[in-house]
Amino acid sequence: MGNPATEDYQPPPYEQATQGKSGPSQQNISHHDTSSAKFACVTLNQHDRIRLINFPADTVTSFQDFLKTAWPKGIQEVRDYGQSREFKLNGYPWYRGVDGSLGPDDTSRLVKKLLEALYNMGWVLHSAVDLRKQGNKDVLAFRRQSPPPPKCEWIHISFDSHDRLTFLEPPSQEIRVALLKTFGRAVSSNELTKDHFEIKFQGFPWSPSGEDTVNTPLKLLKLLETMERFGFSLYSSLMTKNNHEGTDVDDIIMKRQIGKH
Repeated sequence: MGNPATEDYQPPPYEQATQGKSGPSQQNISHHDTSSAKFACVTLNQHDRIRLINFPADTVTSFQDFLKTAWPKGIQEVRDYGQSREFKLNGYPWYRGVDGSLGPDDTSRLVKKLLEALYNMGWVLHSAVDLRKQGNKDVLAFRRQSPPPPKCEWIHISFDSHDRLTFLEPPSQEIRVALLKTFGRAVSSNELTKDHFEIKFQGFPWSPSGEDTVNTPLKLLKLLETMERFGFSLYSSLMTKNNHEGTDVDDIIMKRQIGKH
C-alpha cells in the first residue's frame, strides 16, 4: 500500500485542503506534468477512499467539485498521496453492511455518477483491471478523448444476493416488459419502486453449481442482448464493494447515446 511513513501522514482538514488556487489542494497534485496526459486512472481504496492518478489539474478540480455533491455523506479529507489526489469519504462506500445510514444503492449510484462525470469531461473508461490486494478494488484506467464524447443515458445493474438482478434507476416499462419476457419462467418475482427495478430468479444463479454454471452465463448474454435492442451497450463491468458476507459484488454499467433511440 506504499511507504509506511507516508501512511502515517496526517492529512489537512477538508476545509484547508479545498482552499483556492493558493491553498494546498491545488499545489503539487503530482510530481510530474500531467497537463497533456492521455491516460489516467482511478482507484477505489480500502473502504472509503478514491484516488485520482495522472489526471490534469483542471480535471482533478472538476472531479472534486463533482464529488462534494455526489456522495450523500460528503468528503472527510483531501490530501496528496504519492503522485495521486486522495479523497477520503465519510462512511464506508466500498463495504456493504457497515454503515446502516447508507445502503448499497448509494454506493452503486456513486460509481455510476463517477464514470458518467469523467466521461462528460472527456475521460472514457479504457479498462477495469484487477490489480488489487486486500482492501483495494479494481483499477479503472481512462483514456482522454477530445472533444468529449456525446452525452449518454446510463444504467447501473447489480448482481445482488444469490438470485437478484437490480437496476438503478428503473428502466422504461418497455425494457422491463422485454426483460421479463426474455427470462420467462426463470423469474420468481419482480419489484418496481421509484428507486429501482429488481428481478428475483428461481434458484441461486449467482452461486451456481452443476449445469447452472452454464445457465448463469446464458442469463448474462440474454441481458446484454435485450438491452442492446434498446440501444444500450456495455460500458464497464467492475467490482466496487464487498458485502457483509465478505464476498465481492459485481456491477455492470451500460450507456445509450441520448437521442439515438
